[in-house]
Amino acid sequence: MRRHNPVIIWIAMLTAVAGATATTIDDFEGYSDTAALQGAWTLTVGAGGRSLETTVVDAGSKSMRLDPTFNLQFFAVYRFDLPAPEDWSAATSVSLRYRGQSGNTAHDLTFQIIGGDGPVITETTATNATLATTWQTLTLPLSGQSGLTNVAFLQLAMFSFDQLATPVLYIDEITRNEPTPSADLSLSAGTGLSVSEDGATDSISVSLASQPTHDVTISPVYAGTELLISPAFRTITPAGWQTSATFTVSAINDNDIEGDHSAAVSFQSASTDAAYNNLITTNLTVNITDNDVLVQPEFTSIIYNDALGAWLSPVMTYDNQQYWLEGASDPELTNWTVYAGPFPGFNGNANLYISQSPAWLSLRIRTGPLP
Repeated sequence: MRRHNPVIIWIAMLTAVAGATATTIDDFEGYSDTAALQGAWTLTVGAGGRSLETTVVDAGSKSMRLDPTFNLQFFAVYRFDLPAPEDWSAATSVSLRYRGQSGNTAHDLTFQIIGGDGPVITETTATNATLATTWQTLTLPLSGQSGLTNVAFLQLAMFSFDQLATPVLYIDEITRNEPTPSADLSLSAGTGLSVSEDGATDSISVSLASQPTHDVTISPVYAGTELLISPAFRTITPAGWQTSATFTVSAINDNDIEGDHSAAVSFQSASTDAAYNNLITTNLTVNITDNDVLVQPEFTSIIYNDALGAWLSPVMTYDNQQYWLEGASDPELTNWTVYAGPFPGFNGNANLYISQSPAWLSLRIRTGPLP
């Protein structure tokens, strides 16, 4: 019966590969000598050495050499404990590089992931791994694998019924692979912002979904008649990509009687990283509290004593208001007509045209919605 047991490695370096982010578990570059490597890699079953290799390497300047012997037991198991159990549920695979050397007898290499409570979560085997004389990749698929929320350590195991066998195997570049998030911009204020012409401000932050390869400049896009957003732009660097760009939003204090109203703002990116160039967020609503108040006139009296068909201008000059005639009196003439226009939505002066020629005319003019 063939038995397999595994090896482990931990890494804190992120590198970008096509469509994925690779987290280095162990590339062996950080060990100063064999003693340091042996402190990280434990021989838990069987016999055989493990040492720091500086001649046969795949990348960098160091790898790990395994020299299992099978004279005591039929297999050798090397283990590396993670600093603490890790959630690997987002990972798509774990891979390592391996090779043997000329003169080796044939032996398999089994690579396992072990949970915090001890069970083997999943494993894969490279058949006759020790016969490879060039570097090969052993990949353990993880997509859809259950139990990855509590990964505690990795194991490398070799098995043989030949107790005289002394194969040599080199290990390098153990990595965990995860999908690279798509380039995207996200806003901190999902339900909108509120500012006031009296001076109350609000703020909003823009975040990147993934690490860019070059600086990303974020700029607000908005009409400058209602809002002021500062600064005019912010730059997010690749090293600081997890730090959001924050902007201050304020209202322009105009003299227009608008009532409470709103304006829209979005944010656009610019970068030599093509994935982050010319991205734009959806519009975000900014609610603006107006501080201008309309003084309602009760009435306006007009004394008219000119020729028929004359214009009286102006009667009122309240912007963006609707005017209408509530009543009029003419003690001398009983038949007269007053035309007011334009009224609804008119921004400017309200002019009255009188088709009769009374000695005087008194009008009451209201503002607000038409009755």
